[in-house]
Amino acid sequence: MKYIIILTTCFLSTGILFGQSLVKIGDKAAKFYFDKVVNSPESNLDISDLKGKPTVLAFWGTWCAPCIPEMINLAKLQRKYGDKIQVIGVSNDSEQKLKNFLSKRPSKIWFASDPSNNLWNIFDIQTAGYAVLIDKNNKVAAITETEKIDSTVINKLMSSNLTNLSENRGTKRLADNQEPVKLDSNTLYSFVLQPELKGITPMMKRPSIGPFAGRRITIINLVPTVILSEAFSISSDKRIVYASKDDSILSNQTPVCIDFIVSENDKSNLNKLFKNEVNRRLPVKGIIEEKIISCLVLRPIKGQQVVVEKSSSTENSFPLTD
Repeated sequence: MKYIIILTTCFLSTGILFGQSLVKIGDKAAKFYFDKVVNSPESNLDISDLKGKPTVLAFWGTWCAPCIPEMINLAKLQRKYGDKIQVIGVSNDSEQKLKNFLSKRPSKIWFASDPSNNLWNIFDIQTAGYAVLIDKNNKVAAITETEKIDSTVINKLMSSNLTNLSENRGTKRLADNQEPVKLDSNTLYSFVLQPELKGITPMMKRPSIGPFAGRRITIINLVPTVILSEAFSISSDKRIVYASKDDSILSNQTPVCIDFIVSENDKSNLNKLFKNEVNRRLPVKGIIEEKIISCLVLRPIKGQQVVVEKSSSTENSFPLTD
């Protein structure tokens, strides 16, 4: 059995290896078959069937808040250019979730469900918010941030003259079988704190299967305020108050990595122990407090009737076709 507590200020010695890009700029677009395409004439689609029409594969997700305005912009471009181009939003959301999204935000964009991230892996797209641009000859013309795509980019894509966009596939993701800290399954207790891993996508995971199921929390490249919010189950930024401006800056800068493991017997106390550890180890601390705040009480004026208008329901949405 092992009992380990590690507090380190250096980078991990364990190597993290990533696969090489499978498709490069200038290559023919990979032949890929979607069987769950929403909002298109056909629910099945092979990318190679779109030869002759410039195509934008935008990798996104309904869970990605910054992606929504990007998809609104792409929808405007789809509407502007009509059938001269085709924008396809590639998401790892389920088909039903995409349908629910479209029911509230109608769009001319086709949405394809890729729950296993197969196409993401083929193009080596690491995270949402990036796009692959394919010209009319079915060649990959660019791989870049979705937010960079505008009318100028589309015009150059249509003329196969897209050479000014720098290649960017996003920061690297840790694969499911990659661990930031290598520990055997007999480890009873471990707390590892280390600096940011440059070039790795921020993430947090709690294994649900395997030897560490229910007893491990792994955090990659998150700032203290996010980590403490998780530890104290704070769901809204409005419930966070900083003691000073310096604390606010410190809490939102300098991402760190944490790996925390407890024994099988302590699984039920995982969250409590995690809160105690991060509160001791991080440069800022979290405290739960109840505060009395001022409020106004409305009272009826004696002799005057109070008339309350009936409430009406409203619904706000972000139509992607506008």
